[in-house]
Amino acid sequence: MTIKKIFIIAFCFSLAACGSTSGAKVSQEQTSQFIKGKTTMDQVVATLGKPNTKTTKDDGDTLLQYVYANTTVRGATFIPFVGLFAGGADIETEVSGFTFDKNGVLKEVTKRESNHGSSLSGSNN
Repeated sequence: MTIKKIFIIAFCFSLAACGSTSGAKVSQEQTSQFIKGKTTMDQVVATLGKPNTKTTKDDGDTLLQYVYANTTVRGATFIPFVGLFAGGADIETEVSGFTFDKNGVLKEVTKRESNHGSSLSGSNN
């Protein structure tokens, strides 16, 4: 095999591995240590770090949200012409929410997960 062929194969494999991740997943072990009616907002932030969003509701409650997203580009995306139809990306998102009363005590824990794909042709998989 020539050096040129080896380079092309290595390049294709490196492109197929492209993707991105942002945020940090909040694990079940982490959320299980928080006790409703007892854990404070400061304790959650000390454990999980700064949230992606902090919202104060009309009733005085505060919602902290931790958002995780992972995008993986499909290898077929990089194949000329075929990529237009078979290419795209798979996207995994997760939002962990923690609601606190006006005194900063945990009221509710929620988790929303979604997995979907998108294609270059505009249709979602």
